[in-house]
Amino acid sequence: MAMCSTCNKAVVFFPETTCGTCKMKSGFALKPMVAPINAGPQGLAAGQLPVGATLALNVRRQGTAQWSPAAGTTYVLQGTPIEFQVVCQGGGALAAQVNLNTAQWSGLAMGVGKTTSLSCANTSANAAAPGVVTVSFGGQSVSANLLVFAINIVEGFRDNFAGRSTTELGVCEEIDLSFTTTPAGITAAQLGGLRWRFKNNEATNLRKVGVFMNALGQANAPNDGTARYRAPYATHPTGTLTPAYSDVSIELCLLTGISQGKGPGKSYRVHKPVAHMIRQAGSAAHHWNQGQEEPSAGFTGEFRFAPKHVSFSNIGFREGRGNMESDGVCAGDEQGLGHQPTATIFAMSTGSTANGCQLLGGVSDNIHSSAGTYRPENLLTTNGGTRPVGSLSPTTRVGGKRWPITWEYTYKDIATGSWSTNFVGMQKAYHELTVYENGRANMHKGHKGCADCNASVTVDYGVGAAHYWP
Repeated sequence: MAMCSTCNKAVVFFPETTCGTCKMKSGFALKPMVAPINAGPQGLAAGQLPVGATLALNVRRQGTAQWSPAAGTTYVLQGTPIEFQVVCQGGGALAAQVNLNTAQWSGLAMGVGKTTSLSCANTSANAAAPGVVTVSFGGQSVSANLLVFAINIVEGFRDNFAGRSTTELGVCEEIDLSFTTTPAGITAAQLGGLRWRFKNNEATNLRKVGVFMNALGQANAPNDGTARYRAPYATHPTGTLTPAYSDVSIELCLLTGISQGKGPGKSYRVHKPVAHMIRQAGSAAHHWNQGQEEPSAGFTGEFRFAPKHVSFSNIGFREGRGNMESDGVCAGDEQGLGHQPTATIFAMSTGSTANGCQLLGGVSDNIHSSAGTYRPENLLTTNGGTRPVGSLSPTTRVGGKRWPITWEYTYKDIATGSWSTNFVGMQKAYHELTVYENGRANMHKGHKGCADCNASVTVDYGVGAAHYWP
């Protein structure tokens, strides 16, 4: 090749020839040879796949970045939006030219494009027959199985008495938790594992939220969707008596797969116990000591624990400390006497919407107090040995005693199964004697201002030995 010196165009070099472009006889300079450009493989027509290429499907949860191969059956929790993506595998350098935007979707997913979305709003009809997502392109089709499921919480209340609440619990109350699926028959293993946890993955805290245990009562829940849940042992911080309840939220979460971290949940309101003292009928008592009558009263009382729609069968009760206060005609009598915690921890019965939990074995409390040295006749002027009737008031308070006693409970230690040495305050109960001018005595014990604490008795002075206690 040569270049024309007039028009600078390339011409075939022949000496003394005329330029084919400008038609001038010119001088010609040699043009260097340039290697031809390699045009590479031919382009693909729209809708074609290169030789050796195959289609494959990926899947992911909407809003996440990572795609995973849609191999086998993809299990998706109901209500979890997902996306499928078709990709080209193989085909060498031509694979980069494949335009999958015209891929056709069918089955559970309809439409055109490289991806398709599903809301998964409805569960599959049969666990053994999952739905199918199919995509076609370039004369090939590829499919993936999709099974949309729901998880249903199953609760087994260990103290499942008639009329009990299914959304409220007593402190330390236990539930056996498991699950079923819709459609039926899907196992935790097929779903990649299921574990019970506290909402927002809050750490186990025996006081605040409780604990999940395995079937043996050990504090570690398995990955098979079962657990034994124990409610927290208190509803209030240590050293306080309120609030009377707290709320706990639990959930059953998928450990792996496209719906990882999701699952159904439930909330419970957990109540601390409130004890009421109930007087046994016919148990009124009076102090007659070697012929010397004292203004006094007493009775046999029984404990009832509320709220009545939950169970406190996993806790143990005792009376704690308190110091006697006395005034008026009883001033100084047993003043400051300390009530020591009862040596026995009393187990609770199962629940009852009629009476609430009680102390197991029908344990009762013998309650009595006397005015000590007060004698109403000392206020009277004798008249020939005749005592005036009705001259002293049966309603004028002249003194009394009050013994504020902490009612408290404990619970079984998970590791040992023995009662814990940690005692939780429930309320202040009051053992209270009131003495009136005419020697009448009223004995009350229970939670102040509580209508259910009806444990009181009034005994008139002068009943002699009709009722007594040693």
